[in-house]
Amino acid sequence: MQCINASGRPYTGPAPRGSLTEFTTLHPRTTQKLAVLLLRHTLASLLDY
Repeated sequence: MQCINASGRPYTGPAPRGSLTEFTTLHPRTTQKLAVLLLRHTLASLLDY
């Protein structure tokens, strides 16, 4: 199957990547670490009282 871009030409860019859902299924530990990293600052302010 060939992808066509907006100008009607075949798409020659990088290959499509997998979805975030696919990544989280294949790499649950990495996903957990990323969530902790991103939420650490927000949760710290809630837990400090």
